Amino acid sequence: MAYVYRHIRLDTNTPFYIGRGNDTNYSRANFKHSRGSHWNNVVAKTDYEVEIMLDDLTFDYAKIKEIEFIAMYGRKDCGKGPLVNKTNGGDGCLGLIHTAEAREKMGAPNRGKKLSPEHIESIRWHNANRSQETRDKLSKSAKGKPSWNKGIKVSKHSEFMKGRFNGENNATSKLTEKDVLKIREIYSQKILSAKKIGDMFGVGKSNILSIVNYKTWKHI
Repeated sequence: MAYVYRHIRLDTNTPFYIGRGNDTNYSRANFKHSRGSHWNNVVAKTDYEVEIMLDDLTFDYAKIKEIEFIAMYGRKDCGKGPLVNKTNGGDGCLGLIHTAEAREKMGAPNRGKKLSPEHIESIRWHNANRSQETRDKLSKSAKGKPSWNKGIKVSKHSEFMKGRFNGENNATSKLTEKDVLKIREIYSQKILSAKKIGDMFGVGKSNILSIVNYKTWKHI
C-alpha cells in the first residue's frame, strides 16, 4: 500500500514539497538524502515538518493524488506556487491526465476500506507527535502572514478542482483530508455517535453526518 505526504517549511508555514511512498514506517517521507538542490536550499534555511496527507492507498491511486496535490499547490519553477517539485508527480509523467474512467477504476479499491485502530493511531501519532518547540514555531510563523494560497484562481472548467475549495482549502475549514478519512473510518465501525466524533474533531454533529454521507468532501 502507499501514502502521500507533504513537507511544510516552518518559517512561513507553507507546503514546499509533495511526495509519496509505499513503505510501512513512512521512511520515504522522512528521508533527507538524494533530494533535489532546491529542496536542500529550503531546509538549509528553515526547519520543516512532515505530514502524512493520505494513507493506505493503492500504488496507482497514490500516483493520482500526488499529481493532483502538486497541481493544486503549484510548482515554483513553473511560477504557479511554492512547491520545489521538479515534475508533476506520478513517476515524473509531465502533464499526465487520467480519464474519469481510469480515475474511477483506480480509486474504487480505496473506497469503503477500513483502517485498523492501530493504523489510525500510527498516522495520528506521526502527524501529532511533534515537540512543543515545533508547535511554537508553527504558531509564530503563521501570525500576521497571509495564507500561502491567497489569490489562487480556480478555473470553473477544471474537472480536477471541482469541490477543492469546499474542503480543507476553505479558510473556515477546521478539518483536513486525513481528518475526513479518519472520521469516516471511525463512524463505519459504529462505536461512537456522530456527536461524539464531532466533539473529538471540534465540529458539529451535522458536519460529521454530511461527511459520512458524502454530502461534503465528495472529492475523497
